[in-house]
Amino acid sequence: DIGLATLQMVAANNNISISKEKGKETLKTILDLPAHPDVKDALTQLKEAGYSMVTLTNSSNKALEDQMTNSDLKKFFQHLLSIEEVGLYKPHKNVYEWAARKMGIAPQDCMLVAAHVWDVAGAKWAGWRTAFISRTGQQIYPLAEKPDMTGSNLKEIAAQLIVLKK
Repeated sequence: DIGLATLQMVAANNNISISKEKGKETLKTILDLPAHPDVKDALTQLKEAGYSMVTLTNSSNKALEDQMTNSDLKKFFQHLLSIEEVGLYKPHKNVYEWAARKMGIAPQDCMLVAAHVWDVAGAKWAGWRTAFISRTGQQIYPLAEKPDMTGSNLKEIAAQLIVLKK
């Protein structure tokens, strides 16, 4: 519903009208998007280095399952976590606290890696370590603490993490 409303708002800003039905049809394509070219290699390297990886998304469990299966990324993750279970949206601090508890890990031992500035800021506010992927069009949020690491793609972040693991 939030995605549909946002799509309709962006469309309206561009003098385009999108019906609810057309909007839902358009949003379904998100479930089939491929991963960025750097992602599979980076996740392979992180998994081989011994990192445990978990998703934490504002998407529904169904959308998460579809996205991870269709992008062929599911095999890299030990758990797929959706905010659907906690009933709050990121960047609410409680979402990150819930995820850490769910995994049985202290917040300071968690790290969120994302290209979404609000997500990185929320994780920082919850006491997590963070890595920001500065893909084209993404900027660090100036009112939040700086991320622990940055890179222009996931391979750059993975290289930094692998050095830390040694």
